[in-house]
Amino acid sequence: MNRKIMAGILSVIITGSFALPVYGSSSSQQDTTTLTATIDSSYVLTIPMDTPVSYGTVDTDLSGALKVTGNVRSSQQVTVSATTEKFKNDDGQAEFTYMLLDKSKDIPFSKGVWNEAELRSSQPKEIPLAIHIPQDTWNKAKAGTYKSTVTFTAELENVQP
Repeated sequence: MNRKIMAGILSVIITGSFALPVYGSSSSQQDTTTLTATIDSSYVLTIPMDTPVSYGTVDTDLSGALKVTGNVRSSQQVTVSATTEKFKNDDGQAEFTYMLLDKSKDIPFSKGVWNEAELRSSQPKEIPLAIHIPQDTWNKAKAGTYKSTVTFTAELENVQP
């Protein structure tokens, strides 16, 4: 048989196997088909950009805010935490610590939480961040170029009703 005829026969067989039979009689009959759509939870984490820190500056605002947008179930939230590394001198001989601050509350940043409404808002919740290096720390720092990183971790969590 040629391929077109075989393809036609197979498509009729396959299409027929997906149909639900509704048997009729002298009275009318009705049945329903259920349709289901699933939209998975998703979010986008936006973190501050690389930020230069000037010697002697006690509080330095990070370039950009911490923000999460997305679409999650009402029973879910996104929690963002941050871990910091010490500033380390490029020659590896010196280091110093600093504190990451939540500038909106003027407290150390430990974590931020975004619920469904905050994630979907046309004015998304943002947390401005800064680093705090006491003047005494600057005074004790050795000359050199120092680098540090802040690692942000976002987690989708289920919340209790």
